[in-house]
Amino acid sequence: MAAQGLDMKDVQEILRLKALGFGKRKIARTLGIHRNTVTKYFEQESPAGAVPEPPVNAMVSTDAGAASGSRGGVG
Repeated sequence: MAAQGLDMKDVQEILRLKALGFGKRKIARTLGIHRNTVTKYFEQESPAGAVPEPPVNAMVSTDAGAASGSRGGVG
């Protein structure tokens, strides 16, 4: 019987630990998976179903004036 793939939570954790500078071996030990499984996800550009971080300029402003339509000093 073939093994099932990792769930998205595990894939995201692999990518998060990679971004923090963890090596493949350390990630594999931390998550209790085989090092070759970690390698598989390291080599993929974007795993299926992964949601990339939004670009900085696409983030919603939390400025109260912007939310109310105020243009500061005008009006």
